[in-house]
Amino acid sequence: MTERIILNDDDVISMKEDIYFTDHTTSKVAEIKKALEEKIIYSYEGWVDIGKKCEILTTKGCGWVKGEVKIKINVSFEFTPKVKPRLPADLNPEVHLSDLREQLDL
Repeated sequence: MTERIILNDDDVISMKEDIYFTDHTTSKVAEIKKALEEKIIYSYEGWVDIGKKCEILTTKGCGWVKGEVKIKINVSFEFTPKVKPRLPADLNPEVHLSDLREQLDL
C-alpha cells in the first residue's frame, strides 16, 4: 500500500470536468479551498461569518448556556497515489552522502 500525501496550497490537482470545484479542471489546492469556502458561506449564510443564536448543553455539566455558534472548517487534501511516487535524486533518502562524494570526486 502506498503512503498518503497531505497536499499543500501550491500543489496542483487535475480533475474530470464533472467533479471540479473551480472554473478549471486543473487548480492549485489553495484555489479549490477558496472555492469550497465560498460555496459553504453562500450555502450556509450566517453560519460561517456571523453565527447563529443558540443554547448549548455540554458534557461538563454547566447547564444550558446561551450564545452563538459558527461553522469553522479547516480543509486539507489527502492524496493516495496508485503507485509510489519517484522522488528527485536530491530528495531521495536512498542517495547517501558517500554516493554524492563519489559523484563529485571528493
